[in-house]
Amino acid sequence: MSNHYGIGSEEEAGAPVLSIEKIIAMALRHYVLIGAIIVSTIALGIGFAYSLPAKYQATTRVLIDSRQKNIVDMVDVLSGIENNTPTIESEVEIIKSRGIAIDVIKHMGFHNDPVFSSKPGFLGRSAGKIKRALRRLAGKSNNGQTDDHPGLQGGLIDAYYAGLEVNRLRNTYLIEISFEDRDPRTAADVANSIADFYLRHQLDAKTKAAGLATSWLQRGIDKLKKKVVAGERQIEEFKLRHKMVDTEGHLLSDKQMARAMEQKVLAQSKTFEAQAKYTQIRRLIENNGSMESVADVLKSPSIRLLKDQLARAMQKRAELMTRYGPRHPEMRKISAEIVDIRRQLGQEVDRIVANLKNQYDEATARENSLAQNLGGLQAQSALTRKASVRLRELQREVKASRLVYEKFLERYQQTVEQQKIQLPDGRIVEAALPPGSPSSPNRTRIVAMAGGGGIVLALLIVFLVEFSRPGMGDPDELKSLLKIANVAPIPLIEGPEAEYKPGLNLMRHVVDDAQSQFSDSIRQIRYMLDSGQHSAGSRVITVASALPDEGKSVVASNLAHHFASVGVKTVLVDGDLREYSLTRSLTPGSGYGMYECLRDDQLIDAAIVMDRMSGLYFLPAKGEMPLEVSPADVLGSGRMLSAMDRLRDCFDIVVVDCPPVGPVIDSQILAEQSDQLVFVCQWRGTNKAVAARAFDELQPEHRRFAVAAFNKMDPGEFENRYGYGRPAIGKTEPERISLAHVCRHGQTPV
Repeated sequence: MSNHYGIGSEEEAGAPVLSIEKIIAMALRHYVLIGAIIVSTIALGIGFAYSLPAKYQATTRVLIDSRQKNIVDMVDVLSGIENNTPTIESEVEIIKSRGIAIDVIKHMGFHNDPVFSSKPGFLGRSAGKIKRALRRLAGKSNNGQTDDHPGLQGGLIDAYYAGLEVNRLRNTYLIEISFEDRDPRTAADVANSIADFYLRHQLDAKTKAAGLATSWLQRGIDKLKKKVVAGERQIEEFKLRHKMVDTEGHLLSDKQMARAMEQKVLAQSKTFEAQAKYTQIRRLIENNGSMESVADVLKSPSIRLLKDQLARAMQKRAELMTRYGPRHPEMRKISAEIVDIRRQLGQEVDRIVANLKNQYDEATARENSLAQNLGGLQAQSALTRKASVRLRELQREVKASRLVYEKFLERYQQTVEQQKIQLPDGRIVEAALPPGSPSSPNRTRIVAMAGGGGIVLALLIVFLVEFSRPGMGDPDELKSLLKIANVAPIPLIEGPEAEYKPGLNLMRHVVDDAQSQFSDSIRQIRYMLDSGQHSAGSRVITVASALPDEGKSVVASNLAHHFASVGVKTVLVDGDLREYSLTRSLTPGSGYGMYECLRDDQLIDAAIVMDRMSGLYFLPAKGEMPLEVSPADVLGSGRMLSAMDRLRDCFDIVVVDCPPVGPVIDSQILAEQSDQLVFVCQWRGTNKAVAARAFDELQPEHRRFAVAAFNKMDPGEFENRYGYGRPAIGKTEPERISLAHVCRHGQTPV
């Protein structure tokens, strides 16, 4: 929705400059150029496609197998390949490496092949120089001649890499090695050779690694062997120097001291036991106790025998006492026998006590002897233990060296055997076969790409042509520039109507051909102006432009004719006192006009003429007499204001054709006296900055309702945008009458 002054909303004023419709319209305007460019590029593509030689591509598939091949249970020097993306990608780059390339070129004898050894053309040399320069910038070596392989020049390497393609097959462990050549058999041989040399390089790398490991292990074994032998010799010399005898892994002094301590402990036990027995007997003797209850006494066979004899004797005496008296000889005999037995028991007990005393003395003496011996051994052991600290240190060093030496020796033997059974980490799963059909050039794709490129090139050229042309090419641009919602596109008049010499029909085209597209555009302007009228009464409509030759006079004349033709009392005023093009077109040879009325201080009615066909009134600018004062002074005078008031009183619509805004100030003076403005801009003719500046000068602070007329649009684009069942321009031939022939000077409007 627009406001009172015709200023649209932000969405309306900021319409996009480009859209699908606009692009289609541009393409339709330049369809010949677009077609020529597309046909030319397709022709070039066809010529290029069929000038290229046919090439064949053969492919070999190699599987990167990371599974361990354990022929023997040994750890490899160079382990297998890991199953991850970086590793597979690294193997792809190894296949592309220069070393394999040189081996394949030598193997295939490409240096003797005229196709590979021939010098490239200008384009090829230029491309090679660019590639080498880029490689130098990237810090890589060039593909030129090398010292190691002076016979292989950069051209051979470039030709090899031009046909090589190595890719990982999706997310698998398969690598496709493809080579393209003019000969299908050569392509297959090269692809298979690349795979073979890649596997050979793997084996060579493993063998070389094993050989280096063997040499390094051999040197390490020799050093460790000397170190172990020297350490063992040092240990033996140390033992000999410190008189350290080693038996079954232990020092002899330690064993002797251990046995002496055991003997001393046993001797102490025996001494304690003998002392206890002897002490018990001594205590019984001192207390007059019975000795027969002592364990050693009880265990004596003699004591047991004597006790048995004593018991029998006592039993016999008891039997005899029943028969005899105490003085009986038998009784005396048995009594004497009992006394003798008791005497023998006492003697035997004394002997046992003496024996226990001897045992106690012997145990004490042995204990003392063992204690003295143990003291000597302990003194000797202290010295030995002090020396053993250094001995154990030497033994640990020798043990560690011996362990490393044994590991090195074992690993050396494994590595020597592994050199004979190395296996690659990949295998060929599908060898290349000579292809039956060429792989390139893809002529269909080349032609299609040429066609697509032609379309893109054609569109780019059309855009350059469109945007390099001066002025604006779309009504939306004018709407966005002026921040105005009411913009009416007007087509350029073509056909028979544009060929008439007098120019009268051009000025009243809306009357002569009411069904033309031009007439519809004039009607659109009228409807926009009517929608902007917010008060009753007459209106003064100023028609202006930024620069000359933008068609403002044609728009003003046809707008006024249209108002008059629909019954609105309208006067057309030629306000251009400098060029007065309307006056020369509508009333040629007029001798009296607005200037003369103002100069002679007469009513403006004296200069007005009328067209009886349309009912339009016309006020010429001036007669043939030259101006005596400045047009700006005339238009800004009080008489001009009175004349405009007179016109407002007599007419419903006053259409004023103003001079261009850029060169003079006349339009600004006339615009100050108007109610509505029609600002005319030429399609692809009016500069944006000039148009914006002129519109701001005519519309200070946007006090008036304004309509922009986008004049002289290309008829084809106008038809594509706005055409809808319209007849051709200039189809009818109405009667053409000049205002000079139907009006008389001085006619007063009714």
